Amino acid sequence: LLSLINDLLDLSRIEAGRVVLDIRPFVFQTVVGEALEVLRPLAEPKGVQIRSEMPSSPIPMVGDSKRCYQVLLNLVNNSIKFTDKGEVVIRVVAQGDRLRVEVRDTGIGIKKEQLGLLFEAFRQLDGSARRVYEGTGLGLHLCRKILSLMRGEIGVESQYGKGSCFWFTLPLELTPGEVP
Repeated sequence: LLSLINDLLDLSRIEAGRVVLDIRPFVFQTVVGEALEVLRPLAEPKGVQIRSEMPSSPIPMVGDSKRCYQVLLNLVNNSIKFTDKGEVVIRVVAQGDRLRVEVRDTGIGIKKEQLGLLFEAFRQLDGSARRVYEGTGLGLHLCRKILSLMRGEIGVESQYGKGSCFWFTLPLELTPGEVP
């Protein structure tokens, strides 16, 4: 319930133009480490391996580390939720002046015809009364909104029955004047 309330508050602040990003220097690997620490206990009981693939040298950024963490946490949590066996891998790479993060899983995957619905608010792909997976349908919509504020993008590639790869990109350096 608290998570739902926080998501609704964040969404309402974004829609009202009242989100102020906390732009500071940070190292992205720290964000990944914190997400792994929080989410590993959700993956282990399912027998799902969770790991990262990152450069050994630090990836310095200037941006809002809390919002980066929020997006990454949401994507990895979703991957764990929809993966019953196999693994979830966070892959991080700096490409020029941008960061690319991929969250790959060996989960249930998404049908091609459903991909366009993923980032809509309150949309869940299984809307039946017997649905197995919990959620509000706000997480991916909120991720897209947050990334847009930070001049980022989000997307997905998936193969039904084989898994998904959610990815996002961000500039390595934001300046306060560049964001709303």
